[in-house]
Amino acid sequence: LDKRNNKLIFKVHLLEMSQRVLLDFRLSKGDGLEFKRVFVRIKHKLADIISTQKVLVP
Repeated sequence: LDKRNNKLIFKVHLLEMSQRVLLDFRLSKGDGLEFKRVFVRIKHKLADIISTQKVLVP
């Protein structure tokens, strides 16, 4: 639930790419700003395993 007690639903897709895993976060239902706040918190918690190298897609 978000701060206004509305459902905040987002989907995470895991895609294997070049021996790495891409996490694709998408808002399914709810407030976009609240989604951004939650996403930023998740991103900070995963900072030690996030790769900053570019992956070339054919």
